[in-house]
Amino acid sequence: MRRDGRMANTLLALLSRDWAGVPVALVVAAVGGCLVGLGATWAVALGALLVAAGVVMLAGAVRHLVLMAREAGERPVPGTLVDVGGHRMHVLGEGDAAADRGVDARWTRAR
Repeated sequence: MRRDGRMANTLLALLSRDWAGVPVALVVAAVGGCLVGLGATWAVALGALLVAAGVVMLAGAVRHLVLMAREAGERPVPGTLVDVGGHRMHVLGEGDAAADRGVDARWTRAR
């Protein structure tokens, strides 16, 4: 890994996605399946445990995705999506003087 942490940041960004649980669960189940295929008693026992854990993790990941999709449909995020230095941010201004105070005023001047 590089000292500047780019690889760690990339890995963390990947794992922070809502769908990241699905491939992780599949990898766990696949490793368990490989262990079961070895045929040794200890490998079959450990492999069966990993396959079971992978199935439970996959069920939880799919449930999470379904609930997140339902939540997004029922409660859309407020404000306007804007690009700020390569990052997406929701900006919500309320009232007539919202641009004259606080964060909104600094954001308006920075543009």
